[in-house]
Amino acid sequence: GDLIEEHAIEYQNQDKERIAADRLERKENAKYGAGGKKPTWWLKRGGSRGTKAQRKARIRLAHYCVPPIHYKDVVNFEELFAGSATSIHERELWIELGFGEGLVLRTNAKNNPDRLYLGADVHLPGVGNVLLEMEKHDQEQKQHQNQNHN
Repeated sequence: GDLIEEHAIEYQNQDKERIAADRLERKENAKYGAGGKKPTWWLKRGGSRGTKAQRKARIRLAHYCVPPIHYKDVVNFEELFAGSATSIHERELWIELGFGEGLVLRTNAKNNPDRLYLGADVHLPGVGNVLLEMEKHDQEQKQHQNQNHN
């Protein structure tokens, strides 16, 4: 309860900080012409925040998410997967940029559990959808294991 709420508040604060930093960077780039604009795919998509279930999933399942990565950030994948059951050196890492509703990402992860998967998308409803489907899959796996033990 409280831990989830604290994590959600932290995630929302990071999101607000990222938005403010992005605005400042765009303003500076426009003023000084430093390196031009970010690619359009990097900008946060406007519009729907998703369904209520998707929004709740992003909070409830935030432990599956990495902190926001800013444009031009360097990502240390060893640190990112430090809590994984196996080392990143022991498994292939597949990255899908712009996974939309996540069908291909989920299908590949389900069919290839020996690989690590990292999906990145700026469309929050799609992120919520993937998290909901991950949760559903985990629940089905637990039910199947419980039935096999009885």
